[in-house]
Amino acid sequence: MPLKIYPFFIFLFLPFASYAQLQLAWNANVDMELSKAGDLSHFYYNEIHNDLTDWHFDLTQANVMGQLFLSDQFKMSARLLVKRKWGKEFGQISIPQLNLQWFPKEKNYSLTLGRFINPYGSFNEKQLSTQRTFISIPLAYGYYHGISQQIGLMLARGQYNKISLNGEVDWGTSTVYYGGYVGGLQFSWWTDSANPTSLKVALVNGASNIRQVFGTPLNVGLVSRLKFQPTYFWQQGVSISLGSFMERTENNEVLDNLNQYYQLLIGTDYSLGTGFFSFSGEIMAAFYRVPIYSPEEMDFLSDSSPLTQTLSNISSYLDIKYEPPFLSGSFLAYRLDALVFGKIENDRYNDEIWDNHVLRHSIGVGYKLFPFLLVRGMASTQSTRNKPAWSTQQRTFRLMLTLHY
Repeated sequence: MPLKIYPFFIFLFLPFASYAQLQLAWNANVDMELSKAGDLSHFYYNEIHNDLTDWHFDLTQANVMGQLFLSDQFKMSARLLVKRKWGKEFGQISIPQLNLQWFPKEKNYSLTLGRFINPYGSFNEKQLSTQRTFISIPLAYGYYHGISQQIGLMLARGQYNKISLNGEVDWGTSTVYYGGYVGGLQFSWWTDSANPTSLKVALVNGASNIRQVFGTPLNVGLVSRLKFQPTYFWQQGVSISLGSFMERTENNEVLDNLNQYYQLLIGTDYSLGTGFFSFSGEIMAAFYRVPIYSPEEMDFLSDSSPLTQTLSNISSYLDIKYEPPFLSGSFLAYRLDALVFGKIENDRYNDEIWDNHVLRHSIGVGYKLFPFLLVRGMASTQSTRNKPAWSTQQRTFRLMLTLHY
């Protein structure tokens, strides 16, 4: 067993040592993964880095989460995360969650200040691997397309959709940043009833596709999600996210007022359960206002000033899960996942889609060996329009062991 594994087993037992002294609520988990993928796989398209497409086993992620109850009205929450950086070397440390929450007495609302889970959609709520059916995340959260935080729409050419800017590679962005956390102020409201309703509204640090906590200029966004339960077996959510996302660099000095460029997300999520089957997923439409960057000219398309383009894409996934009654703690699952791009309304690129449609099929299986030990496996195939080689060389196999409590 590699020496780097031992510190995370210490983290697992830390709560038992600290609870009596600090009166903190803790939980933790460690993920270990065996993977194999097609030769043209990449972290930015299917979460398997191109340097690790052969059989590979290593730690994937380790988490320690804590809650400190300051009083019956105030609570602090934090998460320490250690993971692979861009799907490669394990050891990148961050604190994605750190916030203070206020619960007024005998009220059905709260306020949260700091870093918290992005309220958009239902998938962001599943930050830990134990909360997810599949090891891989949906295309909307993990597939990088041609919208860049530096240059807007980049019509990249070549084996991968990327552009080199001053020696650094820009891979674009995913529709929703897979990290799932934002910084700002959030208002939460809920009802106590047999069919509960809840609402979250947050003023945050930019659109839902940004990666950095703070940048230049200061990005601003507004995110909201309404969740309701029409019946005991059906939950539905409606979300909206609007915010600026571009970051000032030397590559976009000619652009004025970067905050005029934005992303708008409108989506709905659902969860239905009947018998031993459950159905869940999301449908979302994304709209962007961006400049267009020409890779041939290595400059922005312009007449008297850089041209601005409105773009769109639609993404959706459906998870079907079956939990057999004869083997408690096990499940079989299938996911259908799609990402479709709109056309560029510009004379130069008329009727050309701004990125290639993607379709992914995934099969998953899991079993809880012990209350603290979960094993999951999955296989996926992925086809990409106008990229026939990708369709046969971006398949994945992943097997994950999760130790948690």
